[in-house]
Amino acid sequence: MIKDLFDLNDYNEFKNEVQSLIYRKDDFHPVIYKIIRKSITPRYKSFIYHLKDKRIEKTSNKIENAFQKTMPKSRKRTFKTKRGVLKRIYRRDLIWNDNRKKDFENQQSF
Repeated sequence: MIKDLFDLNDYNEFKNEVQSLIYRKDDFHPVIYKIIRKSITPRYKSFIYHLKDKRIEKTSNKIENAFQKTMPKSRKRTFKTKRGVLKRIYRRDLIWNDNRKKDFENQQSF
């Protein structure tokens, strides 16, 4: 329910959904409702401002944008160096080549 909000692609739709969450107090456990009121509601506009202004990226992490994947913090640290980024690109190529090789072998078996 709440996590689905962040999959929305329209600023006004998101805004309306957050407003409706505030009025549906009985639908949530009191602890969850408190989190909605104190954490999400006051700052929701900053969470979704990228929907209003297309020049703002959805995530502020350039590495995640480049690889189109949200990664754990331990993995992100490796990308802070040039060596780490090059290693990731090299590994992606190796994995891609291995997958193509397997596809080719599977085609040969038919």
